[in-house]
Amino acid sequence: MIGIVLAGGFATRMRPLTYSKPLLPLGDKPCIEHVCGKLSEIKDLDKIYITTSRLFEEDYMRWLDSSELGEKFQIFIESARSETEKLGALKAILYLIYKEEIKDDMLICAGDNYFDFSIMRLVETYKKSNSLTVGLYDLNDKEKVKLYSEIILENNYIKNFEEKPKDPKSSLVSTALYIYPKSSISLLREAVDNGYVDSPGRFIEFAVRTGHPVYGKVMDGIWIDIGDRNSYLEANSLILKGKSYISENCEIDGKCEIGNNVVIGKDCKITSSHIDNSVILPNSTIKASSVLNSIVGANSKIFNKTIKEEIYEVN
Repeated sequence: MIGIVLAGGFATRMRPLTYSKPLLPLGDKPCIEHVCGKLSEIKDLDKIYITTSRLFEEDYMRWLDSSELGEKFQIFIESARSETEKLGALKAILYLIYKEEIKDDMLICAGDNYFDFSIMRLVETYKKSNSLTVGLYDLNDKEKVKLYSEIILENNYIKNFEEKPKDPKSSLVSTALYIYPKSSISLLREAVDNGYVDSPGRFIEFAVRTGHPVYGKVMDGIWIDIGDRNSYLEANSLILKGKSYISENCEIDGKCEIGNNVVIGKDCKITSSHIDNSVILPNSTIKASSVLNSIVGANSKIFNKTIKEEIYEVN
């Protein structure tokens, strides 16, 4: 079995950040490293590809070289340098399959999700069903389902899949955890040829609509789709549990107040400021300011300002 971690997006909902979302820190390490740590637990995986865009190639190479993930992990580069050039997740998966001549089952996950459960449960389920398999999550709130893909199960198989339903009948949604059997590669090509090129969930939608069996496994625990500022800060607070993390080579003077759930990246300089429930990305300078419930982009400079509930990046 081959692992594929999707990290090729351009985080349009996190603008003005110029940062690849899976590389955003959750506590003391990037979001994608939490995901890769879960994949490392699965001994069935012979190789794990992290697929990203040409724009972020150096960032991912630098991160992987500094991590302790091991030789199983390999960066695979898509040619896109902007949102308009990107292939779409399904087309990117198909490109990887043909480029690397993959003929194995594939475990696919997003690099920008946070979850605390073991993916091994999904693999064990797949071994019993031997069909397309999806990790599901119960939001226990039908109103929230309108933002996701609604799933209706019948005898553990997906009976109906609807993207962003107007009137949800179920509180089950698809997570970004999938197992594609090697026998489904031709079906994936058919889906892409029919215009299903975006998220991996679109392939599941296509498979269900064309009468192919898709097994759904409800995962118990915590799952957060990190799509915007609120969900990102929520995931950080779950990991930090009220504590804060300050990276190396930071200069923070005695007049600063560092509150709860704060991450400060490398080489930051902060003086006479108050930071709470926020993430400050590397090499930023903050003087005589307050940063509350916000994300500050790398290399930003903030002087005599209050940044509240914002995504802020000014060099």
